[in-house]
Amino acid sequence: KFSALFWVLCTRIGDAVGCDSEDIAFILKKRTGHYKEVRTKHGIEEIPLSISFARMDELAFREFFSRCIHVIETEFGIVRPDVLAAVSDILESAA
Repeated sequence: KFSALFWVLCTRIGDAVGCDSEDIAFILKKRTGHYKEVRTKHGIEEIPLSISFARMDELAFREFFSRCIHVIETEFGIVRPDVLAAVSDILESAA
C-alpha cells in the first residue's frame, strides 16, 4: 500500500503541475535525500532508492511521506491540506 500511495501522490501532483509521475517521484526522492550516491569516472550519480515494503517499514515510510509533503509544499506551492486531500481516498482505504 505504501508504494500505491506514493505513486498516486506522484500521479496527482504531476497532473496538477503538468509533469510525469516518474519525474515527480525522482524529484521527491532527490529532495528528501532518499537516494544513494555512486561515484563514476564522470562524477557522482544520485540513484533513487526503493520505497518497497522490503526496503522500508511503516515508520520509515511515514517519515519519508511527510518529507515528500514538505517538498511538494516548498517546490510546487501546494499546501499540506491540499496534498492530503489529493490522496485522501487512498489514505482512508489504508486506515
